[in-house]
Amino acid sequence: MKLFYNKLMKAKKETTHFIFYYQKDSTAERGIELIAKVSEESFSKIVKTLKLKKDFPKIKYFLYETNEDKLRATGDEGNANTNRVKFEIHAVYNDEVKAVGPHEIVHLLTNHLGVPSYVLSEGLAESFEDYWTNETNGELRRLNHDDWVKEFLNTKKYIPIVNLFDDSRFWDYDDTISYPESGSFVKYLIKTYGVDKILGLYKDIKRKDSVQKDLSTFRKIIGKELTEVEKDWLRNLN
Repeated sequence: MKLFYNKLMKAKKETTHFIFYYQKDSTAERGIELIAKVSEESFSKIVKTLKLKKDFPKIKYFLYETNEDKLRATGDEGNANTNRVKFEIHAVYNDEVKAVGPHEIVHLLTNHLGVPSYVLSEGLAESFEDYWTNETNGELRRLNHDDWVKEFLNTKKYIPIVNLFDDSRFWDYDDTISYPESGSFVKYLIKTYGVDKILGLYKDIKRKDSVQKDLSTFRKIIGKELTEVEKDWLRNLN
């Protein structure tokens, strides 16, 4: 894979917090100034919002023209993923898929805080995104997370939040539903209860703990039952 990196990534750009690697004459090369700007703005917002005091190394950011290129380099064919040990982001960037933004940066910058339940980890990452894009009947639709949740409620696709706290089942659900739901829920928690309590949940609700333990920890930190907070959140959406 390292040889493939060296062969593929012939260009790079370094900024305050990132080193970007990309192919010559690629879509990423043509858009690198915007990619760098968005990434630096995301980094600053995440650090400020979450009150992160840690000194971070520069993030190595690899941009691939196709999912096939990314699969050959990383073994992962998804649009984006992180390597938390090497402090790297790997993302596809072309005319159709532009998998850049705050989501993966959040994962890297919060890795030292602990390994929380997936609903909190993915929800916090999504809470910094403005929109979620889903394909419906062959058409790409871009809505904010709250509007997606309202649609899921109307179409009977909504997943109860307590179900998403079950780490053993989280990936069994359709991530085009679980991700925007998690993002909307965590956004509501931050707005309503403040960042400090959310980070308390993030640190104390540990991945693979039982759902009952998660619910107990949630009640202790937030001061309400999860079901009660869920009702408040859904009521707030309407």
